Amino acid sequence: MTGVWSGVGAGGPVGVQHPFRLPSGTSLRFALLILSTSVAMATELGALASTAAYFTLGGGSVGSLTEALDCASKNFTEVASDPAAFARRCEFPDIGGGSTVEMAAFAALWLAVGITYWLLPVYRLRRRRLRPFRPDMYPDIQHTLTELMALAELRCPVRFVVDLRDQRPTGLAFGRVGRRHVMLGGGLLRLHGIDPEAFRAIVLHELAHLRNRDVDIAFLTLICHRLFVFAVAVPMAVTAPFALLVGWVLLPSSAIFQTLLIAAQCALAVTVAHAVGAVLRSRELYADARVAMWTRGAHSLRRLFAAQHGIERTAPRRPLLRRTHPSAAKRLAALSDTSLLFHFSPWDAFGLALSCSLVYLQVAQWTGDAVGLTDRDSVLSGPFRKSFGG
Repeated sequence: MTGVWSGVGAGGPVGVQHPFRLPSGTSLRFALLILSTSVAMATELGALASTAAYFTLGGGSVGSLTEALDCASKNFTEVASDPAAFARRCEFPDIGGGSTVEMAAFAALWLAVGITYWLLPVYRLRRRRLRPFRPDMYPDIQHTLTELMALAELRCPVRFVVDLRDQRPTGLAFGRVGRRHVMLGGGLLRLHGIDPEAFRAIVLHELAHLRNRDVDIAFLTLICHRLFVFAVAVPMAVTAPFALLVGWVLLPSSAIFQTLLIAAQCALAVTVAHAVGAVLRSRELYADARVAMWTRGAHSLRRLFAAQHGIERTAPRRPLLRRTHPSAAKRLAALSDTSLLFHFSPWDAFGLALSCSLVYLQVAQWTGDAVGLTDRDSVLSGPFRKSFGG
């Protein structure tokens, strides 16, 4: 659904697109993250599982695989134009079930993602030793929180918890479906008596995350990223040089294919890293925009960002791929010009094109296996698919 936002409520220019009547930049980048991580996990984990199954459960051996590769290197030039003849002349071993193993590994990994998502809020509560907020100890703060909850018009119950050890004036929205929390640090509780408007702005920002329904997106983004690092990126970094070396020694004609495959995997890893940071930064801008709509300009947020911008100008900046929050200058600019919320960078476009193309190839392979188009006797089957664990 499209619409035009007058910009009066948030101090933005007249006639720009309404930030909450289109798929948000957070949602688009989250879709890119899911695409890229799913393809990488299915490919890498499937190949590892297939290889392990071949050498353990399947009773295969290095010798049979070496013989097949040697046959391919000797006959590649003669029968390269006839894949069926190539497959008949060089009998490649069946490495672990192909697509079946890939899909099983893919399903198991996303099951792990779901379990982690469900248990992570409890882990965070216990690890940080968060305690329930007690209205009897902070009656003035409770009155302010009641007002802010009414302003936010949240449809889900929210439990406020405190971390008195955290002396920074910060809050944190987290939780899962049906169990949302907002953490108030000890420094934020003291800020209520010093600067009530700043307290209101910070709490509203956290409530905006709940209203925008991006807490689940943030949790799943962090879970996917960490699983990607340990389940895909690390194994890929270890096995890619070895696979390239073995392919170069045993089947020199496959060196270009292997190089392109590794390059695609590396590009996919960069896409995942970029998408993670982009998702987390985008959600902050949309939470700011929500506060601006609620407060008709977010004047307190602007004041906080202006002060933060002065600090950031002299402090060392982290690399872009490691930033989970946009700079104060960008947040100030987005409050005044909501068109910045819809920015789609060349990296986003490249990652989307790469992920969609690889998703198509992966789904085509699975579909072909399901209907029997890529059996060994089919003309669509190729020796390289069998030889590299696809």
